[in-house]
Amino acid sequence: MPTMNVSLTPELADLVKKKVSTGLYGNSSEVVRAALRLMVEREGAGEEAEWRGRIQHGLAQADRGEFVEGRVSDIIAAVKAAK
Repeated sequence: MPTMNVSLTPELADLVKKKVSTGLYGNSSEVVRAALRLMVEREGAGEEAEWRGRIQHGLAQADRGEFVEGRVSDIIAAVKAAK
């Protein structure tokens, strides 16, 4: 596993030490890995929410009749050509 040195604020260093002292984590690396995994999950959830919002927006447009008929490949080509 690669090793990396990081600098933490005193507050974050204290938080890491407290987490290790609970016994839930064996060392500071485990705390940091857990925190990074949560960050990745949160970012993934944000992207999923963004795509869900875009899909809902598109469905609402279609319900209002605001859509273009045609094949997806033709629509993509037209959008690319318009750029």
